[in-house]
Amino acid sequence: MTPDHWPGLAQLQQELLQAAALWVKPGGVLLYVTCTLRRDENEAIVRHFLQTHPHWQGVPLANWTEVTPEGFGYTNPHGDRSGFFFAKLQRDW
Repeated sequence: MTPDHWPGLAQLQQELLQAAALWVKPGGVLLYVTCTLRRDENEAIVRHFLQTHPHWQGVPLANWTEVTPEGFGYTNPHGDRSGFFFAKLQRDW
């Protein structure tokens, strides 16, 4: 995989999140997780989703290596190995 592939991966992640959200019942929770530390595949995807889906909201996470102001979590965000991104989203009732 080269950096040339990265924009396509972010688009794919956006499409996957939108497709998964269709299956969540009102009041249900969706956990968006990626095995990358690339913010354009993580925070940017979730922010865009929340901006374009007003009936969804982020649910803050706690006790992660790094938590963004929105409450999204990262494991090993500054390490030299792989890490994960987590965002908990809830659909309004």
